Amino acid sequence: MLDYTQYMTWRDESLQGTWHTPARLCAKVDGNGQYVPFAGATTVFRLDRRQTRALALMRDDLTQRLCGTGCLAAPLPESSFHLTLHDLANQENMAGRGVRGCRNSIHTVLRQAMDAVREIRHDSDGEVLCMQTDRIVNMVSLSLVCVMMPVSEKDRRLWDMWYERIQEVFPQEGPCLPHVTLQYYRPGMLDGTEIGHALRDAQPRSPIVLRLPVESLTAQFFSSMQTYRDWPLRVCFICDGGLNRSVMASAIANHMAAQRGLPLVACARSAEETGKGSVIPEEVIRTLAAHGIGWEAIQPFSVPLSSDPWTAFSRFVAVTAGAYARMLMAPVEKARWEAESGWLLGIPDPAEDGRYEEAYARLEKGVKALIARWTEEGLFSTDMDKTS
Repeated sequence: MLDYTQYMTWRDESLQGTWHTPARLCAKVDGNGQYVPFAGATTVFRLDRRQTRALALMRDDLTQRLCGTGCLAAPLPESSFHLTLHDLANQENMAGRGVRGCRNSIHTVLRQAMDAVREIRHDSDGEVLCMQTDRIVNMVSLSLVCVMMPVSEKDRRLWDMWYERIQEVFPQEGPCLPHVTLQYYRPGMLDGTEIGHALRDAQPRSPIVLRLPVESLTAQFFSSMQTYRDWPLRVCFICDGGLNRSVMASAIANHMAAQRGLPLVACARSAEETGKGSVIPEEVIRTLAAHGIGWEAIQPFSVPLSSDPWTAFSRFVAVTAGAYARMLMAPVEKARWEAESGWLLGIPDPAEDGRYEEAYARLEKGVKALIARWTEEGLFSTDMDKTS
């Protein structure tokens, strides 16, 4: 860890005097401190609600200490908090290619990063990266960030290994500084002494450890510094036993995504533990096959929701009342599951009456509506003309 600590020595440099923010900050934040369209790609670790809340408290403390100075942009939403593993293409470093060339470059890099992340998740299955908060620092006069450090040598090796894999997709010069962005500056002249005093008083009194399962690693497209979208969108359909309705819904979603070329990966999970490992009924397989959905889109057995960390998924869809009740107790923001669940609730269990075709028709209608909604929200688009 010694070389890492030496690399981090700059974190203790004091802030003094005044300085003007770099011109490139204006590509992300306007003069009123509002975020403007800025497109790009990145690879990040999703954070759970407990972790984002702890970081939000740091952000709020900084905001209060610098209240009235006019140096900060609008607060970043908690939904934008993430630990950056490796930045990728964006409209700044791809500016010389024009709007269309930049968009195409971002899209291409996203696809490559998506494949790299899938390989990392597969090859490092079960690994958990532990990072701890170090200090809040001024990051190249653009933002205030919480710098993170590996807890152990093992964590350092994991970080380096995963970082180097993404380096193959989009090489960058110099080492990566693990960090979570808490707040951007407002463009203009800043008082470094005032900011320095606030940073001194706002430093974490004790380290906060973030446990980051490899499943929480994802590629993302961002349309501004407060709007990030997972790439692919990882959707978890949940029913009571994970054998019928959620399996059919996830298979339908995967089939539609493959047909339309959408960055979407769906899986089925059970809200209950009792059916763990049970084989999917033949009736489900025959019903899906009758509609042209083959084995490659179908989950072969029941998997409980507890098998994965909550941060493994972008969205959740409760397909039954029992699953909905389970999600009410989950440490997941309601925005990530409540609205989506309304499209598929109330479909009877086909295992009870054998009406698999009826269940399929209703599930297909609901999944189509969900995909249409996500498409309208721009979750599958890298069109820079529509960033907001």
